[in-house]
Amino acid sequence: MIGYWCVVVLMLASVMASCGYEFRQGVFLSTTMLPGMFCAKLSLPGALRASNRRAVAVAGVAGGILVIEWLALLLAHRLHTADGGLYPTRTRISQWERLLDDRFIRIHRAWLVNAERVSRVTMTDVTIERVTLEVSRKYRNAVAERFGLHKPAR
Repeated sequence: MIGYWCVVVLMLASVMASCGYEFRQGVFLSTTMLPGMFCAKLSLPGALRASNRRAVAVAGVAGGILVIEWLALLLAHRLHTADGGLYPTRTRISQWERLLDDRFIRIHRAWLVNAERVSRVTMTDVTIERVTLEVSRKYRNAVAERFGLHKPAR
């Protein structure tokens, strides 16, 4: 029985590795799903008949990948660099904001940008090269002050 679950974890980890995750991350996330997989096996005995196994396997892998993507969004942040690099990080954006120098400005709860790289700026958005990012209401005053923008008259 233990060998069966080890094979399940390794297979799911391999699927995750083919989707771009490191194998060790895949093993970790697969083992976190073991209780749910075990309950499904016990509660759905009819679904595991030979005629239904392929559909159940496909649905299980697809559901597992969705859960993994959701966990990745929840647990990991991504650091985008000027050279196009994308690095996963566990450091929160508020921590980056404190660590980085004054070249960087917060424009949104999800975005901290290098002001020297900004090619176009308005009260509502900032463009860096060909990427336009929204400036949230909370940070509009700071952006206006930093870039010398004037608020429109009401």
